Amino acid sequence: MQRKASAYLVKRLGDELFAKPAAPDEPTKPDADLDGQIIHDEEGRAVGTAHRLRHVAVYVVSDGYGKLDDELARCLKESDSEVMFQTDGGRITALIYVPDPSRAPRRPEAMRADEV
Repeated sequence: MQRKASAYLVKRLGDELFAKPAAPDEPTKPDADLDGQIIHDEEGRAVGTAHRLRHVAVYVVSDGYGKLDDELARCLKESDSEVMFQTDGGRITALIYVPDPSRAPRRPEAMRADEV
């Protein structure tokens, strides 16, 4: 009985230690892939064909509270928001959406206990 239990444990440890590494996860796909789809405006007119830029990251500057999707939507709607971009060898690699500085929450400054 002990021999069977020992053999089982050795086999199980060996399987875990020498198992092939798992394949990396596929990047998540959005619910509606618009790549190659004709895009229409609010009035139903075709405005053109959508093309996904697979090597461009999208960032939104946030205070870390709230939903990032909402922060991005707010940045896109506000006229005072800024869009920055990062390049590598002349190719755009990242879009960075920055909210209006007057809307950005101020971070609390550090205080000493005796200043309270």
